[in-house]
Amino acid sequence: MYRKSALLLIIIVLLFVVTICKKDNPAEPPVKNTIFITVGSGTSPRYSWLDVNGKVTRIYRLTVYEKTNLGDHIWGIQTAGGEFDGISSPVTHGTIPSGAEKYGIRDVTVLPDGFTYRVMVQKMNGEQGWKDFSR
Repeated sequence: MYRKSALLLIIIVLLFVVTICKKDNPAEPPVKNTIFITVGSGTSPRYSWLDVNGKVTRIYRLTVYEKTNLGDHIWGIQTAGGEFDGISSPVTHGTIPSGAEKYGIRDVTVLPDGFTYRVMVQKMNGEQGWKDFSR
């Protein structure tokens, strides 16, 4: 009886850890790109996003990566506290809108030219979107 309970507890904990890690590692694109992003020009572009129905939707996190290193985002924001979809489109790179906070330890507020980047947005329900772009 004790072994079955311990095994069940281990399985539950592992499923929880896998779920959390997948949500907090947005470098890997989701199976389906469900939020569509447009990226403005310049070294501090404006990011805008729409849901699959073409409607404006709020997100809880936006992150930007240099494409050759998707494990380390270079700039990001999330809803203050990171617990609900509170960030409205559009957002300008390097600017933290009202109701949001910096996400992560890196803070490259101006994108250097000559690189390819990926911007990703996430909703609390698991919907995500990404777009690659170059400067």
